[in-house]
Amino acid sequence: MKRMEATIRKTAVILALAAMVPAAGIAFGGNWGGGRSKGPPQEAIDACAGMSEGDAVQFTSPRGDAVSGICRDIRGGMVAVPEGKFSGKDGAKGPGKRFARMARKLDLTEAQKDQVKAILTSEREQAEPLRQQLAENRENLRKAIEAEPFNEATVRALAQSQNETRVELVVSRARTKSQIFALLSPEQRELAKKLGPMEEGRHGHRNRR
Repeated sequence: MKRMEATIRKTAVILALAAMVPAAGIAFGGNWGGGRSKGPPQEAIDACAGMSEGDAVQFTSPRGDAVSGICRDIRGGMVAVPEGKFSGKDGAKGPGKRFARMARKLDLTEAQKDQVKAILTSEREQAEPLRQQLAENRENLRKAIEAEPFNEATVRALAQSQNETRVELVVSRARTKSQIFALLSPEQRELAKKLGPMEEGRHGHRNRR
């Protein structure tokens, strides 16, 4: 009976953790290097935590394969899509191409380009430890879920730590966006707001009619 109760508790926690995964990411079919799964693994979602659309990332699949991907905003959830599976209209990959596209469309001055590059570089350096922490916590959480006997307190603590790290990454991304917007002229800000949905690619708002 005790073993059955432990199994039930473990199942409940796993289901609760599964609910944390953005439904948007799972809704996008495809193989992320984890076998026959039609939805992205948590690694593909965590790899893009705090990242922007078009950023190049690397993550390890559930079966241990190294995967290179591009962060895509799919139905409201940022997910690392393996290279070649999904690309934007211009095929741009990584923050360099994304920055060049933004600079061109907003007609940034040379001074603005230098300032934006500095902001993006600083954010990436500050966020890297958080991304590493996210990966470490994810592995510890996986081990805790599979451990016998089941320790609910440990799983809860690790899950909470994961959420807190994700929050910090989201805040970092929002702070970076705010700093960049502060450098723009009123006209550039308005244009940036209008261009936002257009940068989503073929799944963006521009195709929703």
